[in-house]
This record gives sequence, structure tokens and C-alpha cells, in this order.
Amino acid sequence: GFMNLDTKISTPHEPSSNRLLAFDGLVFRPRSDTPIWQQIYDHIFDLIESGCLAPGSQLPGETHLAEKLAVTRITLR
Repeated sequence: GFMNLDTKISTPHEPSSNRLLAFDGLVFRPRSDTPIWQQIYDHIFDLIESGCLAPGSQLPGETHLAEKLAVTRITLR
């Protein structure tokens, strides 16, 4: 894929800064037929499937994640 899955997040109570690391290296393909919201969803799904993000783990806050990914909060919803 197009994402970095090297960062392991194993607990639901990681500090927000650690949870944001799972999104380092995420590269969007803006000219793709796949919308950006779907690319973000796919990345989160891949993080869970690969074991980098434990099921039930808390994601970073919407505002922080939107800033990290340079997207609007609406895109994340």
C-alpha cells in the first residue's frame, strides 16, 4: 500500500501524540478515484488488520488528526 505501518499502537490509552504516529507517512492520492475519506478509512483498517492498532484503541482527537492529515474535520467524519 501507500502507507507506513511501522508504528505499533497497542493500548487504547496511548497519549494523543503517540496515537498520531500511526498516521506518519500517510500519503493521499488526490487524483485517485478513491476519495480521501476512503483512503483514511482504508489506512485505519490496514492499521488494525496488521496489528499496528489494537481493536478498540482510541484514535487521536478529530481536530488533531485533521491537522496532522491536512484535511477538514468533515472529511474524517
